[in-house]
Formats: sequence, C-alpha cells, structure tokens
Amino acid sequence: DAHVEEKEQQALQTLDVYLDQYANQYAAIIVEPLVQGASGMRMVRPAFLNVLLQKARDAGLLIIVDEVMTGFGRTAKNFAMQHLNIIPDIICLAKGLTGGFLPLAVTVTTEQIYAAFLGDSFAQALAHGHSYTANPLGCAAANAAMQLLCTPVVQQSMAAIAAYHQQALSTLQQHPKVTRVRQTGTIAAFDVLDNDIHVNARLKAAALEAGLLLRPLGNTVYLLPPYCINATDLERAYAVIGDIL
Repeated sequence: DAHVEEKEQQALQTLDVYLDQYANQYAAIIVEPLVQGASGMRMVRPAFLNVLLQKARDAGLLIIVDEVMTGFGRTAKNFAMQHLNIIPDIICLAKGLTGGFLPLAVTVTTEQIYAAFLGDSFAQALAHGHSYTANPLGCAAANAAMQLLCTPVVQQSMAAIAAYHQQALSTLQQHPKVTRVRQTGTIAAFDVLDNDIHVNARLKAAALEAGLLLRPLGNTVYLLPPYCINATDLERAYAVIGDIL
C-alpha cells in the first residue's frame, strides 16, 4: 500500500488522543502481533507495532499478545513477538502448542505479575481453573509437538511454504479480481473483488466441490497450511483457487 506510512501515522495519532483521555481507565492493551486473524488477516509492519506498544507501555498499560495463531513458526520466527523490540507482559498460546491434536492453552506472564497472585490468602489468588487444567495427555502432545517443531525437517518445511506462497501470490495478484495480496511467513492472504454479499459462501462451496477446504473471512481468502503439507498439495490448493477465481 503506497499510503501505509500515512495510515500508520493516523492510527498512532488517534491512539495518542485516546491515551491522553482514557489511559487511566484501562489495565492493558491486547494485540495479535503482526497479523490480526479473524477480522480479515490484516497485517502490520513491526516498526509500527513497536511504536504503538511503546506508547501503551509509557501510558502504564500492560501488554498482552495473542499468539494463538501467530505462534510456533507461523511468521517465520518461533513467535511473532520476536520481530518486535517490546517484550510483552502476558502471552496467550494454544493451537500450534499441540500441533492441533489435543486442546491445550498456556498463559505465560512475567514474574512480577505471577508473584502478584501468590500468597497465603485465597483473596489474593487468581481463582480460575477447570477440570482439565494440566491435562497429562494435552501436555504430552505439546512436548511431542515442540520437539518436532525444532527439527530441521519442519524448519525446512516452514521455509518452503513461505517461499511457495511468495511465488504463487505473485501470479495471483495479476488476476483482475484479486487485491491486497499479503504474506507473513507461512500465512498468505488476499481479497476478492466482488460486491456479492454471498461471496464468502460461494468461495467456500466452490472450493469444497473441488476437494479443498477453505474458510474465507468475508471476501478474504487465506492459507495457513500445516507444516506437513507437501509441495504437490500446496500447488494444487493454489490451482483450485485460481480456477475458482
């Protein structure tokens, strides 16, 4: 986007005004770093996010990053926050934590926040828990997934997916119905130019009929392939998308 810097400055100026008025009413700011998922796979530059989060921290807000989607290699680093200069106070992790085999989520925080809930009084405790806390099967799956994630074969697969995205998107962006092509690591997305309010359902149905499971977000088509995907299947996925367009 040729106007990206202008848009970033407008957003930061809006944040400045808001923090001046309301910062003392808020405890924290929550962000999906680099890629905002369900709201349309919106991607931002690390430099912009660094400035935004520093403003929030200077205003006394805790920084919470939601790495449920962006964590575990999705952005070409183990975690999206590694692209930033800011170390968050709380990190939310799930999904890729177990490779998707079993449900498990982890909330990681600083020692200072952790210690705030330690004490002899129940009134001080973080009284939140459920029946499956520290489920041994979920934890075992997470240990196995983390061991696999660090192997050369998975690291090479992640790099290969990112490289193929770049190649395929460069071709797709030539299509007259394709706009806002974007990529961060193994996450690829683009928007379909179509005024039909049913474009989401049409895209999904056409892909399913061709044997491809897509979950468009409105008119946004995105791909987050599993790291075990092979080149033939990824090539076929893009071929199906091309045929649908």
